[in-house]
Amino acid sequence: MASAELIQAIAVTSELCGRVFSEGAAKVFVDDLSAYPESQVMGALRRCRKEVKGVLTLQDVISRLEDGRPGPEEAWAMLPMSEAHSAVWTAEMSQAFGVVIGMIDAGEIVAARMAFKETYNRLVTQARDHLQPVEWYVTLGHDPK
Repeated sequence: MASAELIQAIAVTSELCGRVFSEGAAKVFVDDLSAYPESQVMGALRRCRKEVKGVLTLQDVISRLEDGRPGPEEAWAMLPMSEAHSAVWTAEMSQAFGVVIGMIDAGEIVAARMAFKETYNRLVTQARDHLQPVEWYVTLGHDPK
């Protein structure tokens, strides 16, 4: 069950974003967020109050959860850019890299970055929707340097 503090934070955040929930909508919103750790939701709501320009949505909150996954720009910057190099990355970064490695090898960096970000965001959203914790691991490249 959500704490009174969380319910109040959702109400205030939604009001600051131009939306006042009906009682039924508020219950569903709180219920949908109840699967996530309350401290993460509170942090996401703080970010929403600073960042959301318009009506607050459930996706606004979920996309701002701090669950240990880097944002898409940071994730892109952490990529090894070649299978020869080593890296520490998440499962979502690895999967998205697999989609774009051909573009990177072909020198199509802008297209690769755009495709990586789209794929990575989709994978992170799916992982969060399924309450999967972040998985970090090392991938060892084949270049000894």
